[in-house]
Amino acid sequence: MPAEVALGRAVTGGVPADALAIYGRWWQLETWLRLLVSLELRAHYGHDWLNRISNRAVDRATRDEINRYMASPDAEDPLTYLDTGELFALIDSDDLWQLFEAGLLPRVRWRGAADMLSAIRRRSAHCRRPHGDDLPRLEQMLRDLEPGARVALGAFAEQHRVWRITGDPVVQAWVGGADSGAAQLIDSALREHRIEFELRWSQRPWAAGGSTDVLSGRQGFLWHAEWRGRVAFDVRRFWRDRGLDTDDHRAAIVRVVQKRSTDLSVIFACVDGADRVAPAIGACFSAVLQAVVQSTDATRAARSAISDLDSRIHTAGPLVSAGLDESIPIFFAHEMV
Repeated sequence: MPAEVALGRAVTGGVPADALAIYGRWWQLETWLRLLVSLELRAHYGHDWLNRISNRAVDRATRDEINRYMASPDAEDPLTYLDTGELFALIDSDDLWQLFEAGLLPRVRWRGAADMLSAIRRRSAHCRRPHGDDLPRLEQMLRDLEPGARVALGAFAEQHRVWRITGDPVVQAWVGGADSGAAQLIDSALREHRIEFELRWSQRPWAAGGSTDVLSGRQGFLWHAEWRGRVAFDVRRFWRDRGLDTDDHRAAIVRVVQKRSTDLSVIFACVDGADRVAPAIGACFSAVLQAVVQSTDATRAARSAISDLDSRIHTAGPLVSAGLDESIPIFFAHEMV
């Protein structure tokens, strides 16, 4: 593969192998932190989450639009424009720390870890040769984060059916039959394509308990709209459906998860309210029907080539494996720890 050839040539050309390994492990670490921050901020603040991150990150993303002709797939995510120091500061801020602690370490230990990690990051970013202990320290950090990551991902995977939630307008529209258009979509999808629709919910670790009779407008809860069938779904075709751009439905999507070619799950923040979420589910439903393909092989090929799509789409990684096999480590997929 071209990437493997390039890595081999880099090492042959004098790049320290440890430097490449450190960057790979750092990629795992930082992408996990950004995923965690994104999930918790979206669950707490909904579409207002951008007001909680640095204006400098948003400004950088705006300025980068001049490079749209060669844009990164992550260009739509302002979190990717946060410097590492800004990301660590956001996580450790007094008004937000409670959202992230369950997925990380006790705060006093996290602060020490962040200081150590910053030193490793500076060496890597400025192409200074790594310290001999940088790679072992970074890998130990990933192992230390494993329990917290399991808590955060476990909360995402622990999804509940909505049959007891009778007063919520999203449930009434998409499960209770109050919306005739929604009922027709569900019926025709089942009859014509054998596609089943299910709506579930999950609760973030920090969310307040209490009654779940109505979830719309509540902080700390996520809707999971899922489609399953005997047909396959082309996630690339789904994401590029123009109907998602109508009324900004695409912006309401927190994540898209496809564990198998025959299922597709779209996640929304309950705090965004029924007026925003219910129509977005409808737009996604139409996009799902347009994304149906009969060839599973074709869908596998599409799923293996999504590296140029939005970072909210997951066909591999922690959100996909969450809840599937607890014996497999999150950050060390091919070894037992």
